[in-house]
Amino acid sequence: MRLPCFTAWTRPSILFILTAAAALGSLPMVSSADDKIPAADAEFFESSIRPVLVKHCYQCHSTSAGVAESDLKLDSREATRTGGTRGPAVVAGKPNDSLLLTAISHADPDLQMPPRVERLPKAVVADFRRWIERGALDPRDKADAAPIRVAADQSWALQPLARSKVPMSDSNWPRSELDYFILQQLTDHQLKPSNDANPQTLLRRLFFDITGLPPKPTEIKAFQKAVAKQGIEVALAQQVDSLLESPGYGVRWGRHWLDVARFAESSGKEANISFPYAWRYRDYVIDAFNADIPFDRFVTEQIAGDLLPADDDEERTRLLIATGFLAVGTKNLDAMDPRQFAADVVDEQIDAVSRVFMASSIACARCHDHKFDPYSMNDYYALAGIFASTKTYFGTAVSPSNRVGGDPLVLPKSATTPILHKSIPKERVEKLKEERKALQGLRAEKGAEFTLRDALRVFWRTGAIDGQLEKVDAEGRALPLAMGVLESEKIGDAPLLGRGEVNRVGDRVPRGFPDAILASAQIGKAQIGKAQIGKAQSGRQELAQWLTHRDHPLTARVTVNRIWSHLFGAGLVASVDDFGSTGQKPSFTELLDPVAARFIEQGWSQKQLLPALLLSRTHRQASHHQP
Repeated sequence: MRLPCFTAWTRPSILFILTAAAALGSLPMVSSADDKIPAADAEFFESSIRPVLVKHCYQCHSTSAGVAESDLKLDSREATRTGGTRGPAVVAGKPNDSLLLTAISHADPDLQMPPRVERLPKAVVADFRRWIERGALDPRDKADAAPIRVAADQSWALQPLARSKVPMSDSNWPRSELDYFILQQLTDHQLKPSNDANPQTLLRRLFFDITGLPPKPTEIKAFQKAVAKQGIEVALAQQVDSLLESPGYGVRWGRHWLDVARFAESSGKEANISFPYAWRYRDYVIDAFNADIPFDRFVTEQIAGDLLPADDDEERTRLLIATGFLAVGTKNLDAMDPRQFAADVVDEQIDAVSRVFMASSIACARCHDHKFDPYSMNDYYALAGIFASTKTYFGTAVSPSNRVGGDPLVLPKSATTPILHKSIPKERVEKLKEERKALQGLRAEKGAEFTLRDALRVFWRTGAIDGQLEKVDAEGRALPLAMGVLESEKIGDAPLLGRGEVNRVGDRVPRGFPDAILASAQIGKAQIGKAQIGKAQSGRQELAQWLTHRDHPLTARVTVNRIWSHLFGAGLVASVDDFGSTGQKPSFTELLDPVAARFIEQGWSQKQLLPALLLSRTHRQASHHQP
């Protein structure tokens, strides 16, 4: 039975109110200089349109971006309506004639914005359509000012974790240090804690938080008996322990992680081809949470599991599957240029790693220094070298629906991992090989009569044959396959690409990590240092060690904040996936940092962190309305 010896970290209602107020206060709510624009329309533009333009468009289409792509600038009303080389970006009242809406809707395959990311949410696209239909009212008279790029020493998220003094009190309400922090905040705002929720409500709360499902009638009765016999404190602690050991815990919290890790069972983009082995990574995640693998180890396995030692084939299989994290991202399997495809895979991996563990996308520095956060193009290409020295296995075959195929990752044959595809007769293997050989010789056989139709037939049919053969060994026995990564045969630094274009190759950038984090470590006198990546290693293992270093300012903060948001509906940092300058600042830094520090001190164990949160007096408050 676990009792919260130190932390029962949670936030009361007043902090939700303060978080909401902080969020509203950070929006660019400027009044319209044009008296013809109703206040409601100006507010709609500022809350629903301008933030999207700033976040997704200004980096390439603004005065501050320098030479705007396609001569299109979107940072003023006049520039937006004038447009660029293609014509007006917005035609007031005519959404179907507005190229901006066409681009963000992905309605034209040759004009899809923003680049390198999925289509913006349907709600955002609907907001732009509504805005244009209502006249594209725009209060901006002049171009927005150039964004201010925050330095490492100015970013709250890049400062070392700080431990706050517990605000002790004579009150008998707190039962943990967390509760003292919360009580102090309530007292400062002339508020009092709510009463405890009734036992049945608390039970349902625990079930939904830990497993995502409500308790059964029999479980409710058993809990009521335990409360009557042992008291609410013991009954709650026993219930938390029981739920954390149930298979449902891994499923629930595995789903939370898969959302962050951008898990999907298909490639997305235009072709949207199924990833046949994605399920293995999904199951790995669920098993990892149930086993309470320390989070720092969990991170390391997903970034560099193939490089870690393993005692047997079962462990080697598990570690290889873990690297599916780097393989499950979206891929443009219709790409024409192999160099562009490879660069985009690397870009997606950089984006995923930085967003998931640092809550800030370093991928924004692919084409130019980050406009808001302290990440440079050198930082980006230092990471690009790491992932360009990595081969990604995603297991799709070429077909009439897509031009790009990806090898599957072959797992150790002696492992007991299940195989869902079937074996085929050895004779079938030989026939497929013969057919492939014949196809490869068709061009020479036909000579001048070899047509485009023949070329496409050879391309697609060869891809289909390879897709079948890669699933079996020479005898036709089904192979255990997965998505994942291995070290590339070619290890080396990546060149800096001008404007991110594969044809504009510059000097090579040594593999390493963002200078801003190293600078913040020096500011805080932390121990985290520059990368020591060997010439024969990609650097993924060193990257994982750097991300999970106890002095890294982001990984523990970001992780704890996400856990907090799942339990209390909002993070201590409301923008859980954006710790950069465009995100929200913490509503309660004095609480976030001690929770993150204790998470590290307790061995990065989520099963130790959750009871401290769930059993706090704060978490047990009733949700009844208080004036």
